[in-house]
Amino acid sequence: MEIQYAGLIGLYGGMFAGLLGWFLSRKKLKEQRGLDELFFHLRTKSRTYSWFITLFSLYGLFTLYLVGVPISVPVALGIMLFMQLGSWAIASVVLQMHVSMHRTLSKMTYIGISIMVFSILLFTVIAWITSNWIFLFWPIPFCILGYQFLRHAKREKEGVV
Repeated sequence: MEIQYAGLIGLYGGMFAGLLGWFLSRKKLKEQRGLDELFFHLRTKSRTYSWFITLFSLYGLFTLYLVGVPISVPVALGIMLFMQLGSWAIASVVLQMHVSMHRTLSKMTYIGISIMVFSILLFTVIAWITSNWIFLFWPIPFCILGYQFLRHAKREKEGVV
């Protein structure tokens, strides 16, 4: 097996860029007095949600493996890392927006958004692993279902339901 220099540069360069961004953002937050209890609470909560998503993707990968889809170790680890960091970032942004909006969202809204996002992510990963693009059409019914939840939440808020 040949050494993949571009892969090594990307792997360690990405880690360095991430750590540099983390360090600089914490330094800026410290200057602006943004490292308070709310910051730490939101980050802890978002990590909790992220681990639930990672567990869900782990079960999805095991299920794909058990039904006969060939998955290599780098692909599986890449998917797990993407799901962990991506869901952590999304959860952090959503929680921060939720706190800064000063209003609560209904559970129907959360359910609708979750159905849409997770179905798109799941079937995109399945399409990528199986190299079968037809899986990209499968989230459409789930997105319609999620949209129905969002419509119901909006009507509930307006008092129509």
